[in-house]
Formats: sequence, structure tokens, C-alpha cells
Amino acid sequence: MWYEYDEKNKTIYFMEDEKEVKVIENNFPSKPILSPSNDKIAYISPDEWETISKLYLFNLKNGKKRLLIDPIDGESIPKEILWINNSTLAIIMGYGYGTVAVGGNVMLFDIIKNKTKYLTKYTPEIQATQILLAEKNVLQIKGIEYIDENFVSTREFLDVMKITEI
Repeated sequence: MWYEYDEKNKTIYFMEDEKEVKVIENNFPSKPILSPSNDKIAYISPDEWETISKLYLFNLKNGKKRLLIDPIDGESIPKEILWINNSTLAIIMGYGYGTVAVGGNVMLFDIIKNKTKYLTKYTPEIQATQILLAEKNVLQIKGIEYIDENFVSTREFLDVMKITEI
């Protein structure tokens, strides 16, 4: 079994056996992120500007797709994902519309327990835009901080956070 991401056509394919290739997602998905155990992928779809994006998990062993986050109102949509371990995703969740909210806050999602927990509660002036696993159980959060009241001027923002259980 394998998967392939066609960046040109914004499509994710899955091949269960040597005969049949299936389309997992063709609604402008993000590039899939492979789990540390290489048996699951997570992706955001549609991954387009000012759309209500959803977060999906696809099991490469059994070929099943699961909806993890389904925002209804656009108030908080998934913008970036990172595997922490085989059962936990770090997700940047932020406002779905406009040019000011380019990022958001960081949330953990336990895919086994189906539980979430926000790691950050930044004010709107701080927008997390990138998450990296600096070392085991330590996240490096990069982003921007608006430094004027009109939300025009920014400076780089960096935070380091220890990950705890959900």
C-alpha cells in the first residue's frame, strides 16, 4: 500500500494493491503529513485562502478516511499540522477569513482518545504560523506579532513550549 500527492492537480492517491489506484482527496488538499509509524497520513482540505478547511486522517493499512476537525463557522479552522507521535497531532487553528489572521493558536489532538487541548491562547496580535518539533515533547512555534493597532506592522515571534498529556 502506498499514497502519492500530485501537487500539480492537488490530489492524493492511494493504492491498496497493484491493480487499483483510488483518489483519497481531490478538493485542493494540503500535502499529506506521514505519521512516524508510516501507517497514517493527515491533511487539510480544502487548503485554500478563505475557505472552511477540514482536517482528515487516512489510515494506509485499512484504507479508511476519518474526519477529525469539521469547523462549521470559519471561526477556527486548521491551518497547519505536525505529527508529535503516532497518536498526537499539533495543529495551528485560526480564523478562516481575512488577511490579519494568517495563523492562530496551537492545539493538540489525540487521535486515539479523540480529545483536543489548546497549548496556546495568544491574543489576536500574535499569530502562530509554523510549528516544529524541536526535540521530543518540545514544540518550537514561529509566527508574527503585530506591533501597531492597525495590524499592519509586524515582527517575528518565537515561542518554545513543552508538550504535556492531553
